[in-house]
Amino acid sequence: MVTSFNIFQIMSTLEQLTQLSIEERLLLIEALWDSLDEKEISEQFEFDNELKKELDERLDRLEKGLSKTYSWQEVKESILNRK
Repeated sequence: MVTSFNIFQIMSTLEQLTQLSIEERLLLIEALWDSLDEKEISEQFEFDNELKKELDERLDRLEKGLSKTYSWQEVKESILNRK
């Protein structure tokens, strides 16, 4: 639970984190993403039927080979190479 005290700490930390290079911030994002536990997330968040339907459709297109996928390395390189 985020309290008003915590939000000030978070904002202060966020301000410091924005001083990191793009590559460092991407590595941080990757580390945060990897720290998420799928079971914990599914227990804390309920998806409405519309969102579940959309996700199921996307998974179906992916499994049928109808969606273009990119590796994390490709996405990261694309972001880092933008000018």
